[in-house]
Amino acid sequence: MKFTMMVLSLGATLGGSATWADPPKTIRVTETVEIKAPIDKVWATVSDFDSLNKWHPGFASDELVSGGNGKVGAVRKLTIKDGPTFTERLLAFDAGASFLSLQDH
Repeated sequence: MKFTMMVLSLGATLGGSATWADPPKTIRVTETVEIKAPIDKVWATVSDFDSLNKWHPGFASDELVSGGNGKVGAVRKLTIKDGPTFTERLLAFDAGASFLSLQDH
């Protein structure tokens, strides 16, 4: 009887400790890819915020749902071929530096 009570007490203590754990952290992923093509040609293709489906084979459609093409704050709805739909917001766009930043929305 004493052994059973000790095991139950220990289980309740360990089980309850999960509530004291730190909340999950935000994960940020950065990926760099080298493309063997002239930068102006690559930038002309990828800088068009409303054309991912034209050059990326995994996307069925790309629809601008708010804002202007290449304008910070614009939101696009992407549909993966045979898959889900999600939106992205354009956070930063600098044509001179060939830089754009996106966030899942």
